Amino acid sequence: MAYDIGPRIGITGEQTFRKSIRDINSELRELKSEMGLVESSFGKSAKSEDALTEKSKILNKQIETQKKLVKEQSDMLEKCADKYGEADSRTTNWQNTVNISKTRLNELNKQLQENETELKKYNSAWNTAQEKLDAASDKISKAGDALSGVGQKLTLGVTTPILALGTAVTTAFIGFEDGMAKVNTIANVSAALKGTGVPMIA
Repeated sequence: MAYDIGPRIGITGEQTFRKSIRDINSELRELKSEMGLVESSFGKSAKSEDALTEKSKILNKQIETQKKLVKEQSDMLEKCADKYGEADSRTTNWQNTVNISKTRLNELNKQLQENETELKKYNSAWNTAQEKLDAASDKISKAGDALSGVGQKLTLGVTTPILALGTAVTTAFIGFEDGMAKVNTIANVSAALKGTGVPMIA
């Protein structure tokens, strides 16, 4: 696109103004080339989140620079109208220049709005995925707590009785061995006294 500095009107400070306009237009051209580089770099992924984010950054810069251009041109339009009148051709030419710049500003704002809308879709999808992940994590946590409770119940309901039964069996076995030892002792003594005339142990 062409960058119009505007018609010469022969007023004080016009040279400084025109230099300012040239600098702004140079900045706009640079930003336009940056946008082209972003679009070509992402290629088919131009609608990806990263691409949209980069485009938003450049669009914001373009909008701010375009606002500066509109302000400078509007100031010159006002000065031209004060000197020559609103009906003068030089004034109307400046009005056309301002209108073109404002139209471009509106276009940039529309592009930024569309770009931000696409980005919000990504953010919305990400938030939905995050909510689902959080919900799944909560369910897993609850399932873990439930399994832990089952384990505790198994310990109290099964393991503890088994241990108690084992203790009882061990105690009974020890008592049985003691009893058998006593029986063997009595039998051995009785055998030793047999035939000696000493009374047998009953």
